[in-house]
Amino acid sequence: MKPSATRVAAQYLNLGSDPRVAGVVVAEERAPMQGMSRAKAVKFVNKVVERADTKGLFRDDHWAGVNAIYKALTGAGIEWNINDSKYERDGGMMPIRKVWNIWVPFVSDKGKADNVYIRIVAAGAGSVADPLDTYDVVAYAT
Repeated sequence: MKPSATRVAAQYLNLGSDPRVAGVVVAEERAPMQGMSRAKAVKFVNKVVERADTKGLFRDDHWAGVNAIYKALTGAGIEWNINDSKYERDGGMMPIRKVWNIWVPFVSDKGKADNVYIRIVAAGAGSVADPLDTYDVVAYAT
């Protein structure tokens, strides 16, 4: 049987059986969604996404609101992958929103590989000349 990542790290760091004793937190080898039903996995991911700091409008060049979601997913121990991202335009050449599609792989309670899909939308709330100068972030898992 393969030892858990926590046990290996604790032995390596000479911390005994619990690495939290010395204030060290080591991520478990097993993802938090493994063995959940699809509905529970979607609910779990949505709760993680809701905790991300995406309230209000953002005015930056590096998508801070979207990066907050990435950070929340990673912090929860969720493995995620960007499927695609694209700008959506409203008839003309000026983009009005940017959309990211993310997939989160997991093994369901039935032992089958499955995915939860996350859609993140940064909708332009800026000026007519530059709609994405200011943006609002909405994200949800399905």
